[in-house]
Amino acid sequence: HYDPSLELSSVCPRPFNTSTVNTSYAHALLTSTHTDRDQHDDVPSTGYYINDELRLLAPHLAADIRPTSPFVAPSASSSTFVKLWVGGPKVVANLHYDATHNFFHQIHSPKTFILFPPDAFDSLYVHSRLHPSHRQSQLDLTLPEADLLARFPRYRHALPSRVQVTLQPGETMYLPPFWFHCVITTAPSISVNVWSDSMELSLLESLLQNAMPYLSSFEAHGWVHDLPSHLFALQLYVTTLLGRVMPHPRDWIAMHIDSITSSQGGAGAATAWPLDPFDCGAPSPSRRTLQRIHDAMKSHVDKVMATSFDRMPTNASKVILMSSFVEAVLAHTVDPVHVPAFLHACIATPDERDVFETITTNH
Repeated sequence: HYDPSLELSSVCPRPFNTSTVNTSYAHALLTSTHTDRDQHDDVPSTGYYINDELRLLAPHLAADIRPTSPFVAPSASSSTFVKLWVGGPKVVANLHYDATHNFFHQIHSPKTFILFPPDAFDSLYVHSRLHPSHRQSQLDLTLPEADLLARFPRYRHALPSRVQVTLQPGETMYLPPFWFHCVITTAPSISVNVWSDSMELSLLESLLQNAMPYLSSFEAHGWVHDLPSHLFALQLYVTTLLGRVMPHPRDWIAMHIDSITSSQGGAGAATAWPLDPFDCGAPSPSRRTLQRIHDAMKSHVDKVMATSFDRMPTNASKVILMSSFVEAVLAHTVDPVHVPAFLHACIATPDERDVFETITTNH
């Protein structure tokens, strides 16, 4: 998966090549078996699959998956869509999560899923929200475990929760939102699934419509009037948000930066994710004004939490979507390439910690 619309696509080029194939070649890719490939030199060795909405790929079969209502919560009925997957052997869907409910039904040949629960998020080296491979893990689960652990040492913490399931033809699996899954196909395969948006995704999308709700009020009070004051308010906002969801936000920042700097972003991690010193802005020189800013920000964050994250059913989904939201908010103001530098310099350093602890103590 590669989304060229995301902010860092210019510094993280596609990690793969694409090409156009003719119909007969595509048919060979989809229908050949490992035995065919071993015995015939003209059978391609690469993997190939097709997926799209069932109504587009095979409209005459769409009625076979109706009604979809048994698989969809009433509140998500407008977001429902059915996908058809047709793939040959050697196709691997890299480890990733979706923010959707997924009822997956296997029709032809077995398909293997390697699963991790949402609370393994911190150990799976997930790409940044700004990276074109957003929601994807950097872990290639087709590699030997020892090789993965050598490069991604936190992965060992996820191993006890790893589950492997092989879905046989005629079997259906429900995959809840935010469950990580790697899908491996070893024979020509046909599958169909019913997707619908989770409540958490709807809450996040609504929140992103007004990602910095404090801004107009702070500008009216004169608390945000230039770039330094804007950056300071942003620093306070992000720090307060992280503290509401994560018990040790600075530990999360350290792990998050470790994950994104280990990314193979084409041009390389040092180019894509510089951790240069960052000017974090300046607070008001008046302690009284600083206290008023802090109190007002707390009120705004209370409202953000009450209308979004506090309504999410699990802490793991809160952590995953808070990570995504914080990066999206920062990218509104900070060059996306420098978002890790802002987190490192302005949120996680001892000096900034002392500033916020002083404010909290005086409050």
